[in-house]
Amino acid sequence: MAKNEFETVSRTKIFKSEEFAPLRENLLHSAEQRGGKWNPMLPIRATPFQAFFAYKEKKGFQNSKINPDLDRIMHEEFGVKIGDYAKGSGFSEAVSIPASLVALKVSDMVIEGAEPYSQWKEMIRTVNMPTPLFNVPIDKYTDWVGSDDFEVFRASEGGPIDMGGESRAVSLNTEDNNGYYRAKIGVRRNDIRDNKFLAIEQNLKNAGAAWYFSLGKKIINFYNANASNTDTKANLELATSVHSELESITNVIRNKFPGTLLNRADMMIMHPADAYQTIVTSTGASGIYPFLDNRMLAPNDEDVINNSGMAKAFGLKRAFETPQATENTVTIIKRDIAAVLGLHQDLEIENFDMTISGLTESALSMRLDIQQAHPEGLFTITGFET
Repeated sequence: MAKNEFETVSRTKIFKSEEFAPLRENLLHSAEQRGGKWNPMLPIRATPFQAFFAYKEKKGFQNSKINPDLDRIMHEEFGVKIGDYAKGSGFSEAVSIPASLVALKVSDMVIEGAEPYSQWKEMIRTVNMPTPLFNVPIDKYTDWVGSDDFEVFRASEGGPIDMGGESRAVSLNTEDNNGYYRAKIGVRRNDIRDNKFLAIEQNLKNAGAAWYFSLGKKIINFYNANASNTDTKANLELATSVHSELESITNVIRNKFPGTLLNRADMMIMHPADAYQTIVTSTGASGIYPFLDNRMLAPNDEDVINNSGMAKAFGLKRAFETPQATENTVTIIKRDIAAVLGLHQDLEIENFDMTISGLTESALSMRLDIQQAHPEGLFTITGFET
């Protein structure tokens, strides 16, 4: 197989590469023919890892030898035309199996494992960094110069008063080792030699899951460490408390959230133990809390992180119940102004030379930086279970 033409390997890089262009065109055409939301990457993901290799041949897997029946499998199962099946199909180039196809499958398995934990992208404003050093404007619509008294705008000989926005920037830095994170994938050489497809596949999925899970935890910890607006549940609940958890959360969202001019919280992050405490106290002997959404008592979302009906109950866009959060602390934010994550390189594989044997020395890596934007976009409640 060909050596890696990239410094690092990712699903996006391979899929958009020149070498992959004929097969990409075919996959996109197959998706268009099926219509609807058919994903052009689905044939790659749905085809078993083992099916990509001549696994019945001695060292076929170890040497990354492509399964000679792969073109038939892809055509019969998904209508993808490769090799002899592409003849007379009208495509601009001969559709052969590129050397990078195995690397694409490997990259997709990492992403497949990471996807259930990709909610970190919803927990923080994310911007792409075209350069390692990058300044990002952090304007917000609640910052403006002028007056809340409309009468001052009445025309006069003195001329109009100043009116406009306030703007400043935050500096993001991923230069050199700043914001550079990497970890060895850890595929065992003997698993490759012994054709342990499932062991390798699960290892790659677990690596992606662990990476994105820990990144989400890092974001939440960043919020809590940089919160200048914070108070205890005991101080936020009613003097004579009935449902202390609900009272404190509602107090922050409707009353204490910092700033003016429609600066509303839109997201909450909490540990499952704190979510449990919030729900069970709302249905206790003191009576049912009157404004609860009926979906609060049961998960109503498909993913494993945002499985809470609390978002509807509290009028938020999202409410995350996740073990990534710190127990006994509830984090409430306005996502678009609380902080910014600069992404110079998304999740990629280093030191992977397009061969399966290369996985034993490969590593996952990302380059990113997180900076606080507006302190008014964040409030934490501490002592939540006390």
